[in-house]
Amino acid sequence: MAGFNGGADIVSSTNEFSNVVPGVTFTAKKESATAATVTIERDPSSLVTAARNFVNSYNSIVDAITDATGKDALNAADPSLNAIKQKLALMMTGKIGSYSEGFDSLGSIGIAANKDDRTHLSIDETKLNDALSSNRDRVAELFKRVDTTPSVTQVGVAARIASYIDEAHSVNGVF
Repeated sequence: MAGFNGGADIVSSTNEFSNVVPGVTFTAKKESATAATVTIERDPSSLVTAARNFVNSYNSIVDAITDATGKDALNAADPSLNAIKQKLALMMTGKIGSYSEGFDSLGSIGIAANKDDRTHLSIDETKLNDALSSNRDRVAELFKRVDTTPSVTQVGVAARIASYIDEAHSVNGVF
């Protein structure tokens, strides 16, 4: 593979060239006298799958709390579990800082409270794919962002959940 690395050849003992571009493997099929053009595009399907897994995990937690606090359940009168469910719901459906591009909540990228029961989440995959296509990095920030200035802290949803779990497990926490 010539002409890529500042003009220096990139050599492999096989026909595969790995990590010339981080995370990409090139497979040379045949030698050619003419230059080949390679186009690399991001595939949002892995991110949609990750979002689907996130939503399924959240919904499983909601189901577990609902079962644990049901009418005849051992923890039926435990207000702490219902408070946890409410706090998690607020984290999932509320605004997540002042972001540009209109992505200021999970709902703005297609992850919202289920219209039937309002406690579970659902995904509008078309809206999520559109958000990923228009600004993948901004979508990622909704989950992971942690910005702190002297007057404002903006935290993505995953960081909020992690902080809440740490708080719940602390000396003064729920567990």
